[in-house]
Amino acid sequence: MSDDEGPIRLTLDEVLDRLRYSIKVNGQADLARKLGVRDQDLSDVVHGRRPPGPMLLAAMGLRKVVTYEPIDA
Repeated sequence: MSDDEGPIRLTLDEVLDRLRYSIKVNGQADLARKLGVRDQDLSDVVHGRRPPGPMLLAAMGLRKVVTYEPIDA
């Protein structure tokens, strides 16, 4: 990847897919422990009851970025 392409952008669905894959590999309780979040909070995120918070995203090596584009783009 060249520097001109910028950072990799993930959709919320892609973040959730990463979490679901990690749960499949590690188990939900172990993954929650590794990420430093409660098991129930991880479950709520994976099942769409709440968005991933800053602590969970940081533990995944991610951060939330909001962008805006012109309508005519």
